[in-house]
Amino acid sequence: VRRVHDAFNVDYLVTNVVLLGCNHITLDVIRQLQQQQELYRNQHKTRVNIVGFGSKCCDFMYNPHGFSFEELIARLEGCKSTKTVFSAPPQSAEASQYSGAPSLEQLDSLQDLAIPILVDCSGQANTQDLYLACIERGIHVVASNARSVCRLPSTSSRESVATSRAKSGRTFLMYTSTIGASLPVIDTLGNILRTGDRVLRIETSLSGSMNFVLNAVMQGKKLSEAVREVLRKGYCEQDPREDFTGSDMAAKIVVLARALGVRLDPSAIQIEPLIPHSVLDAIAWSNDMQVDDIVAGIESYDETFREKYVAPAVAQGKRLHFVASIDLAKFPAIQAKIQPVLISEDHPAFYTQDNEIAFGFFTVQYQPSPLVLKGSGTGAAASATGVLRDVLTILNSLNGKNVHV
Repeated sequence: VRRVHDAFNVDYLVTNVVLLGCNHITLDVIRQLQQQQELYRNQHKTRVNIVGFGSKCCDFMYNPHGFSFEELIARLEGCKSTKTVFSAPPQSAEASQYSGAPSLEQLDSLQDLAIPILVDCSGQANTQDLYLACIERGIHVVASNARSVCRLPSTSSRESVATSRAKSGRTFLMYTSTIGASLPVIDTLGNILRTGDRVLRIETSLSGSMNFVLNAVMQGKKLSEAVREVLRKGYCEQDPREDFTGSDMAAKIVVLARALGVRLDPSAIQIEPLIPHSVLDAIAWSNDMQVDDIVAGIESYDETFREKYVAPAVAQGKRLHFVASIDLAKFPAIQAKIQPVLISEDHPAFYTQDNEIAFGFFTVQYQPSPLVLKGSGTGAAASATGVLRDVLTILNSLNGKNVHV
């Protein structure tokens, strides 16, 4: 009763958020909340209260009365993880619990607060059990990382979760920002399906970081120089090898399949890395390495890369992109592959610039010309915007507004 009373204040909706992750996305989430307090109150009739924070750099902090934005910003600005260019993933399958996560006892306390939401910006691939523990307690989850969503059982789709707690109210698992940051990729896919249309094929360059690299290369930069720039801008994953090899793209394809209602095993995706494993394996990866350490290891591949991809692209009047092709003609069977491709002007990604991504949805209605979605697909600000859009979707849904989830 207290939870319902606190949530539906006569003036505005109150939500209590637990935020995970020590990085630029988390920092931008807090900054946007701080800067848009009046907008949230006046336009959305909402007040966001951050009651918990945790990361791999610090133990989980919990205060049911909430932390000030200033306190959290100061903590994040002083955290060394917001400045690193490489963070090693867990070395064993036993590392299944994210070190900065709340305990089950703290989740039990959180579930009694008004509209509790876990917002995971940690970028860790081992938070799926935490998501399930939250959902079991009626705590909503907003995930910004595709890898943990991939590991959830198929019955944990946001549609089934939304109806599985009908007795005690809806609980939402939102993950639209895992693909395209603030670009409404999953929302667009949902709108296509709701009309009764059928997706036949998807052509996409969905890695904003690798699009940035290849756009720079096509403008005359060496591969290693473009890698230096993308790392300094902070566009890559905590482990940049996930971008270079296509494994981050593969995780996003699995999430995309999930949104279509199909479980796709990542091992079934054919991948040709943009930078070969042999080149990356020769680099001495460590948590204290600098940008130049990574660049030095890639320099030896510059000329081979130019001869294999760049020179043919220029000669043929094409552009080099790291492309994912998803064949749904025999749905629910899915065939997917990721590879460097020389694309022509008729490809949805041909005219992308900088870190833009592009999706071409070929459907029964949209063919031979696809429905194209294009825009900025990476960066802390865009990712934070996508995360907060998911938070607002939950709040608007609970408040009875007509939104799709």
